[in-house]
Amino acid sequence: MTRINFKEGITLACIQPEKYVDTVFSVMEGLKDEKGVYINASRPYEVFSPLLEKKGINTENIFFIDCISNIVGIPAQAKNVRYIPTPTMLELITIYLENALKENPGFVILDSISALTIYNSERAMLEFLHFIVSRMRQKNVKTILLDTDSHIPQSMCMLCDEVVRL
Repeated sequence: MTRINFKEGITLACIQPEKYVDTVFSVMEGLKDEKGVYINASRPYEVFSPLLEKKGINTENIFFIDCISNIVGIPAQAKNVRYIPTPTMLELITIYLENALKENPGFVILDSISALTIYNSERAMLEFLHFIVSRMRQKNVKTILLDTDSHIPQSMCMLCDEVVRL
């Protein structure tokens, strides 16, 4: 598995759809020695966590905020995951993120912008992303926003320190 390392600051990673899953694993490989928070709106924790472990990535260093499991009906209890009742609850995501960063301050990954956009208006998403970016910049937390290239609002690019096309 290729390791992808990102600079400090806020990075918007635009990923080709056919390479999305492999690229996500490569991003995680590059962060495997750090503690951080993974906001997952694209696949349930119960599916994603075993895939990471199978790739040799220790999930004990990662706190997951799972935005999707409750709506597909498969949440299970785990010590390093909090479940969001519905992906429309963006404010609850930010509350859980603030709490999780107290013990896992190394990085934040948001997977993915387009998955949350399915459930939220463009305006709500831009406000949410602006808050996340501003707050993580203030806390000096490495932040990686993942999405496919076709779903990235141009206004989002201006908020980030770096835009990477993978």
